[in-house]
Amino acid sequence: ASARSLDDVPPFALVDERASAERLLASHELAAAVHDALGMLAESRRGVVRMYLAGYDRFEIADLLGWTEGKTRNLLYRGLEDLRGVLASRGITRKDA
Repeated sequence: ASARSLDDVPPFALVDERASAERLLASHELAAAVHDALGMLAESRRGVVRMYLAGYDRFEIADLLGWTEGKTRNLLYRGLEDLRGVLASRGITRKDA
């Protein structure tokens, strides 16, 4: 049999589909855990944290909600701390923490 080079192998054959499926499942499980944890936050903090996780910065959130930047910052930081606490109580922490 002749030797084959990587140039002869289709790119999709180099992907470990199990690892990709495991990562996808883990990301869905994490998203579900975050969604559940968000539901446990105080209502005043929940919306701000949701908007932040959706990609808005605190200045955009303040503008959209008609709040001061200080109020938004306080509710956001306290909400994120609460979210970390709920997730940590469920065994979900940052890898670098």
